[in-house]
Amino acid sequence: MHGLRNEYQDRINFVVLDVDDREDGRLARLLGYRGTPAYLLIAPDSAEVLARVYGVQHGRALRNILDSLAARFGS
Repeated sequence: MHGLRNEYQDRINFVVLDVDDREDGRLARLLGYRGTPAYLLIAPDSAEVLARVYGVQHGRALRNILDSLAARFGS
């Protein structure tokens, strides 16, 4: 994920939550977190969760999702 974070940092904000932390864990549960690893893609102009991806993913699959969202929101 760090490679993708570096690649997309100028177009997409990445937020990492520590589910063992009290506040982060509470936010993760509010967002529908169900296990690690989890990727929740949230609209930039609201709290709407646009996509939930769970489990180990290949870089290409995540890249496709990020490209789609970046195009949708003009990033």
